[in-house]
Amino acid sequence: MYRRPLSDLVFSVFDVETTGLLPRSDRVVELAVVRVTGAGKVLGRYETLVNPVRDVGATAIHGLTASMVAAAPTFAEIAGDALTQLADSIWVGHNVRFDLRFLEAELGRLGVELRPAPALCTMKMARSLGPSLECHRLGPVCEALGVPLMGAHSAAGDAEATAGALVQMLAEAPDFEITCLEELAPYALVAEGRPLSRAEIPLAPSGRCLVREAAPRCAGASSFFANVASRLHATCEHQVEDDHLGLYLHLLDRALEDRVLEPHEIDELVDLANEWSFSLEDVRRAHRTYFGMLVGTALDDGVITEAEQQDLEMVAAALDLDPDDAEQIIARSRERSDAAVRPAPVTASLEGVTVCFTGQTIGPNGAPITRAEATRLAERAGLVPAKTVTKKLDLLVVVDPATQSSKARKARQYGTRIMACAPFWKQVAGG
Repeated sequence: MYRRPLSDLVFSVFDVETTGLLPRSDRVVELAVVRVTGAGKVLGRYETLVNPVRDVGATAIHGLTASMVAAAPTFAEIAGDALTQLADSIWVGHNVRFDLRFLEAELGRLGVELRPAPALCTMKMARSLGPSLECHRLGPVCEALGVPLMGAHSAAGDAEATAGALVQMLAEAPDFEITCLEELAPYALVAEGRPLSRAEIPLAPSGRCLVREAAPRCAGASSFFANVASRLHATCEHQVEDDHLGLYLHLLDRALEDRVLEPHEIDELVDLANEWSFSLEDVRRAHRTYFGMLVGTALDDGVITEAEQQDLEMVAAALDLDPDDAEQIIARSRERSDAAVRPAPVTASLEGVTVCFTGQTIGPNGAPITRAEATRLAERAGLVPAKTVTKKLDLLVVVDPATQSSKARKARQYGTRIMACAPFWKQVAGG
């Protein structure tokens, strides 16, 4: 096979996005494969998000949140599909050793040993045969070769760009008197062996996949009015008392600390609304009022940051607010010149509360910070940081309400209060 012309060979260019850098403890969160001939003919594409059954790691790098992968298949469910895409071909990746180690680790958890197969590294290839560059990361290599890199740090985007770079460099290989894989091996081959055949794959393909564009941004959000429409009066000839509205907003604020309305929280809100004879329209008005409060708080400094915008979108989805309605509330709030007239949600002091952080931590300004930085800020505000979740923990702070970290799973089991980063830091700032 090695003596066949490079243009006739089939290459499976693959890329994985992961929760971190250590295959032993980190997991794959996205995988993509582009099957292409050496002549540049694309034979097929495959991509899917992967539920890592733990926190998703550096969202700032790969752009994935726990909500986006919550409905995705696990690696066990897509392993057969991935191997089918990689079969009967030469494997290729940019710094392919990294991707191979994660593939081996994931298959090892399933009791499947990945036997040696030929694998090319386009990073190694670019250093020897590609353009003269100081840096051989995928971006600079693609730029030098005139290959578009769309969606960097997405598995599909990186795999597509790597395939383009491979084809470009293979086309120029004859200039180096390289015409077959055997002659290319010293410059690019990082693993040798016989290509994996489909007949050897021990796992059946499931056909399951979830691509990044189709992933929900807030998978755990319950549709509030779809659940309560038949449980509240459509209209009532009365005016909601201010005290009752305030208590309803307080309960709503507490329920939305993790940015998801769970079924039992919806039941509590409906019971309270029925006790005070709220109509369906009263509840809708209350939700718009609450959303306006959050918008006003975000506008205290005159600007709605990207992080605050994402937080508002998550709350609007949980409250079943019409997107146009939400935009109108934001627009009206922007028109207010006096920040002092903007009410803030009812909150309770966090002084002395024990707090634990899980997953990548977002700071008060919406940018990622280290766990140590978050701990120092919490201590400065009078909270008591904890490293683990126990039954005595008061509060777990999460980036994404759908996180499946071990801490989050234990907190749900214990009934521990869970709060998203954005409202947590707002409450800390409010003292």
